[in-house]
Amino acid sequence: MKTDAFRMLYDNIHDFKATAVEVESRITNLRLDSHSDDMVPNMYGRTHVEMWTSMKTVSHFNLVVSLELMLKLLLHLNGNDLTEYQHHCLTLLHNDLPQTFQDKLESMYQECKSDVLPHGHKIVAYRSKETYDPLLRERQKTNRFPPRDPDLWKFRNALDYFDSDAMMAMKRYTWEHVNEGQWYHYIKDISAFVELIDRVMDDIERS
Repeated sequence: MKTDAFRMLYDNIHDFKATAVEVESRITNLRLDSHSDDMVPNMYGRTHVEMWTSMKTVSHFNLVVSLELMLKLLLHLNGNDLTEYQHHCLTLLHNDLPQTFQDKLESMYQECKSDVLPHGHKIVAYRSKETYDPLLRERQKTNRFPPRDPDLWKFRNALDYFDSDAMMAMKRYTWEHVNEGQWYHYIKDISAFVELIDRVMDDIERS
């Protein structure tokens, strides 16, 4: 990888992560409530749950892009050809790292959770409103059950949850399914993953 491309990748990891942090900060500052249908003052008729969901969607998409690029950077540093990784599956990227890298990430993840999220992750999941369209209602029948309780104790489990239930890489398409009674998954506090990205990147020179 040429130096300019490496630096762009390095910077993107930080900037996608920083965007997620900024959006999360705004959610906190506005005191948005994921369970409230009340209007948010001075927000042009937007309700708490609408605004919370939209901003969490933006936050999570940026977070998962940062994680994806971080894993791809680690693969590059291990000598892998990144042209072979045109997908966005976090677990597959993680699986292709040497075991020593995986063990290091796990150790750092555990330290981050202990330091910034001692009580563990809290998941917010709810279904979008059901539609009265008869065709869409048929599609809803396959999505009527509440989500499984995710095990985010280990880093790879968290990546699997991001890929499957939460479908983080697809968050930008959330609006397409808003009337299909689909389950939405969000993490209450992303700080453990932000801290992990920071610690991993601290050990890598921008060159």
